[in-house]
Amino acid sequence: MLIDNKNLTDPRINLALEEYCLRHLDLENDYLLLYVNAPSVIIGRHQNALEEINHRFVMEKKIRVVRRISGGGAVYHDYGNLNYCFIKQYENNTLVKIKEIIGPVVAALNRLGVPAVVNGRNDIMVHGKKISGNAQFSNTKGIIIHGTLLFDSELCTAEQALGAKKNNIDSKALKSTRSPVVNITEYLETPIEMAGFRDHLLSTLDKICGGLTEFELTGKDWDAVYELFETKYNSWNWNYGRSPDFTVLKTGRFSIGKVDTRIDVKKGYINEITFTGDHGIRVKSGGLICRLKGQRYDGDAIRIALAGFDLDKYLGEITLERFVEYIY
Repeated sequence: MLIDNKNLTDPRINLALEEYCLRHLDLENDYLLLYVNAPSVIIGRHQNALEEINHRFVMEKKIRVVRRISGGGAVYHDYGNLNYCFIKQYENNTLVKIKEIIGPVVAALNRLGVPAVVNGRNDIMVHGKKISGNAQFSNTKGIIIHGTLLFDSELCTAEQALGAKKNNIDSKALKSTRSPVVNITEYLETPIEMAGFRDHLLSTLDKICGGLTEFELTGKDWDAVYELFETKYNSWNWNYGRSPDFTVLKTGRFSIGKVDTRIDVKKGYINEITFTGDHGIRVKSGGLICRLKGQRYDGDAIRIALAGFDLDKYLGEITLERFVEYIY
């Protein structure tokens, strides 16, 4: 059954929709969800958001960062990606059937002249380059297998958004494995638009899977989806705070000299922070440390916590914005 997502492009709502359908629909039926997201970075359940993104770039470009419930690595979505999600009843061997489940997607690509194959990591590849990655999540009731098809994505933007500087963060979070990527449009024998590509995919799935009927959620269902969106997928605690514990190491030069900083972050909040430097920095007295401990490790939260605080006393002449840039 094809779920109508009302052409919504907010990644937070679409991920909430996936989870709601998995947990609450009657899985005697199989479901398919197709959607396009606005520019966003979707990180895996067990990843540290700050290790996966170029934070300054995604903030400047207003690119959403959203955590999904499945594992795997970070991916970039935009209006040139077509995302699919298969929702099925859980079976003991479902987890090893990914190639079979996404087989109709590969068949649809092949029918367009795109020589797509599935590799050992369940990525869809063309001549050694990735056009689709897949991830899965299951509970005792059902399983979702979802992926993104790089149809005509802004690959340069994707590269910059996912261009995190990881050398100053130490964590046990799952790290993304970068692969060469390419757009499907590069291999199309006859050019088509996204709408035509979506229709072709649906037509192929309809033939192979034995008929697709449309399924519409009720108003009550949508109320629950939006509640999940507000309480989970729109929250800092899920998207950033849910990151595994990590340590940040920073080195900077200020008017008083070199400063080394160690920040231990637990559940997204500053648990411990220490400063050392060339000239016996006086932060050991605790003034600055006390202001920062317990704060959310987030630029805006740090900015608010230090509003009106005399940073010069500890670090020499420095503006609040310069310090926030340094520490975060």
